[in-house]
Amino acid sequence: MTQHEAELEKFKTLHNRFRVQPGYQSIDLHGFTMSEKPDILFTALVHGNEVIGLQVLNLFLEKTLKSNHKAPYTFAVLLCNVPAYDKNQRFINKDLNRSFQAPIDTPKIEKGQEYYRAQQVEDVIQNLKPRFIIDLHQTTEPTLSPFFMLPEEESLVRSASVISKEWPIITFDPSGFSKDGKTLMEFARGEKIPALVIEISQNGFDLNLAKLICEQLFYLNAELIIAPPKKDDVSYFKITQHLTKFIVGSELMPGFQNLQSVKENDILGITPAGNEYFCPADGVFIFPKYGSQAEVSTELGLIATPRNLLQLKADS
Repeated sequence: MTQHEAELEKFKTLHNRFRVQPGYQSIDLHGFTMSEKPDILFTALVHGNEVIGLQVLNLFLEKTLKSNHKAPYTFAVLLCNVPAYDKNQRFINKDLNRSFQAPIDTPKIEKGQEYYRAQQVEDVIQNLKPRFIIDLHQTTEPTLSPFFMLPEEESLVRSASVISKEWPIITFDPSGFSKDGKTLMEFARGEKIPALVIEISQNGFDLNLAKLICEQLFYLNAELIIAPPKKDDVSYFKITQHLTKFIVGSELMPGFQNLQSVKENDILGITPAGNEYFCPADGVFIFPKYGSQAEVSTELGLIATPRNLLQLKADS
């Protein structure tokens, strides 16, 4: 049995062990809750090839069962795209994290696996009404640290800083992250449920890192996350630059990583004609695209620039 298969089997076994625990309720074929309205819903495998979220949840569930004291909050867990995980693919038909709240008149040809799964996940969230959602992801290229992704909202920035003061916070405009469709996080926001993403590492299993993330999540103070202290000295980054491929065939220089610092006028890439693509601002590089991902994308990546809550309050 491969580790891929073993982690999913472990989740099923742990799920069965929780069935006899007080408060257990099934919420989905691939999820359950330990409270009628849990403090935190943990979601994983929104992208089937971002596997460490499942590894983290397995460690979290094992720790909860073995610990002399339970996690200091009520929780639920949900695996979102198991068919894509089985194939170790990001998705089957369409990115699940661009499939939420799909229009009613969506053409039949587009109604594949992720279209229907998004509706199921929406129903779970609407029925469960968790107080907070933490969605576990991984990046395609290496990352220098785990980091948060969330809309630029005061309370969510503060919540992220409560979860970890070490992990960088990356925000995007609250109007939306992608033109291709709504994410799980954006759907939750529409339901007035605060939600954020933790980008843990580059794709793949990593036991030591998964243990560190598990410990961080297990000892969270849920009340401080849901109603974080009103500190205004929190620093973060906001995505302000989309590195659009103005010329088809433009490519990044090799070796960029998530969270890598870049300066205005640094050389980021090159066009087919040999012209240089310059960085438009000081900040950190997010989601650099190489290989097949770069071939299908209209962007080379994103630049997030430094911000803090004092600036955000001044702007509002």
